[in-house]
Amino acid sequence: MAHLIYIANVRMPSEKANAYQIMQMCEAFAQEGQQVRLIVPRRRNDQPELQHVDDVWEYYGIEPVFDMVRLPCIDLIWLLNNRIAFWLQTLTFILALWGWLIINRVGLVFTRDPLVMTALLWRFPRAKLIYEVHHKFRSERGKRLQGWLMQRVGVVVSLTHAMANQLIAMGADPDCVMVAHDGIRLERFTDVPSREATRQQIGIAPHAFVVCYAGRLHTMNMGKGLDVLVQAADPETIFLLVGGPVAHVAALRDLWQERGLPAGHFVAVGSVPPVEVPRYLVAADVCVITSPRNEFFAHETSPMKLFEYMMAGRAIIASDLPSTREVVRHQKSAYLIPPSDVGALVDALNLLRHNAALRENLGSQAKQDVKAYTWQARAARILRAAGVR
Repeated sequence: MAHLIYIANVRMPSEKANAYQIMQMCEAFAQEGQQVRLIVPRRRNDQPELQHVDDVWEYYGIEPVFDMVRLPCIDLIWLLNNRIAFWLQTLTFILALWGWLIINRVGLVFTRDPLVMTALLWRFPRAKLIYEVHHKFRSERGKRLQGWLMQRVGVVVSLTHAMANQLIAMGADPDCVMVAHDGIRLERFTDVPSREATRQQIGIAPHAFVVCYAGRLHTMNMGKGLDVLVQAADPETIFLLVGGPVAHVAALRDLWQERGLPAGHFVAVGSVPPVEVPRYLVAADVCVITSPRNEFFAHETSPMKLFEYMMAGRAIIASDLPSTREVVRHQKSAYLIPPSDVGALVDALNLLRHNAALRENLGSQAKQDVKAYTWQARAARILRAAGVR
C-alpha cells in the first residue's frame, strides 16, 4: 500500500474550515488506497466547545481510516497570539517533523502550508511533493518565495481556474498545476432530520421564510458580508445563523436590533459540530453566501459551504464572483447577485420568497450538479496528477 503523509500545522480539532477540509481529504486519500498519516502539532485547544472532543473522527463525521500523529512543539499562541508565538510554534513543529521523517517511511507528501513545504524540499524529490494553494502571498517578497516554491514541487493544486492562471504567471510550471475545487461528502446528508423536526427543535414556525448562513463569519481578518444580509432582511425574514465566533455573532445581532427587526427572528445556534450542519441547512428555504468582492473571494477561494448548500437541495443566493461561477450557474443552480449590493439581495430574497417553484428548481439542480464534487473524486484526481494512477 502506498504511503501518503498529510502535514498540517493546525490545531486539531478546530472551529476553522481548514481543519474540516484537511480531515475530509485524509479520509478521501485513504479511500483511494493510500496509507495516510496526518501529521499535526500537539497544541493547546483554547476553544471551550472543542476541549472535550475525544473522538476527532466522530466530530468531523468521517471514518477512522487514517492515523493521526501529534508532534511536540512550543505552543504559546493560546497565551500570546502574536507573530513571535506563531514563529516559535511553527519552527519547533518543523524541527519535530524533521526528526519524525528520519525514522518513518514516506511516499507522497501533501501540505497546504508553504512554510512546511519549503522546509521539506531538502528531504524529498520533486515528484513526491504536492502543494495545495489556498491563497497567494500579497507582498513582493512573498510572491517570489511562493513562485520559487511552486517550481520545486511535483503538483500544485489550485482551488480555482482563476487562481491557477495567476499561479502560472507567478512561475509555477503549467504542466504541474491542476484545479481541484473543494467538495462534499455525500454521506453527510443521509438520515438528516426533516425540515419540520429541526424547525420545531429550534423554535421556528413551519411556514416561516428562513434564510440560512452556515460557517465562520470571517476569515484571514476579512468579513463575509453578513451585514449586507441583515440590511436586506425584512421583519418577516427568519435569519438562521450557524457559526461563530461569538463576538461577531453579537455584532450582527446588534445590527439586527438597530434596524428594528424582531429579536426572535435572529436565530443563532453558534458553532456546531460539522456532522450537525446538514440538518440546519435542510431547515432553510434559502442559503446565502454574501462574500464581498476582493482578490481572495473572487479568485482564490472555493467555499465548502457552497457545496453543502447544494447537497442540501436548497435555493442558493450567492455573490456573483468568478470563483462562484466556476461551480454554479445563474438561475440554473443558484441565484447570483452583485457583491455587497443590498438592493439586489432584497430583490433576490423577495423573488425566492414568493416563487416556490424557482426555489425548488434551483435546489434540485444544485443537488444534482454537486455529485461531481466529492472529496474522493478530488483525491483521485490529485493522485493521478502525482503519477499514482
